[in-house]
Amino acid sequence: MKDVKFYIPAITIMCVYLFIVMFSGVNLDTLTIFLVVDIFLLFFSSFLLDRKKWWGCLLGMIMGSRYVYIGMIPKQQLFIINIELFIGVIIVFIYLVFGLIVYIKPNRVNN
Repeated sequence: MKDVKFYIPAITIMCVYLFIVMFSGVNLDTLTIFLVVDIFLLFFSSFLLDRKKWWGCLLGMIMGSRYVYIGMIPKQQLFIINIELFIGVIIVFIYLVFGLIVYIKPNRVNN
């Protein structure tokens, strides 16, 4: 764990998931597989980025693009802002930036 910054989105999203499951009364049986897959994708992506593998960002972007897809499905909602779409775009952007950081950093020539 050399670079902690790659683990910050995974830990934050895991804490949000735990908060939602504990305090919202959501049926855990229906969400269990999605929660486990999302948390696994994010932590494995963070692990690969920490090992300087730029393609590790693709796993985080897959998870974020799933949220974008869920947000684009038309449904009856109470909020004006579609929160899944917004969170998905942020996650995709964060992991795109992380991938660029890992890709560009070792390829620089130090003068």
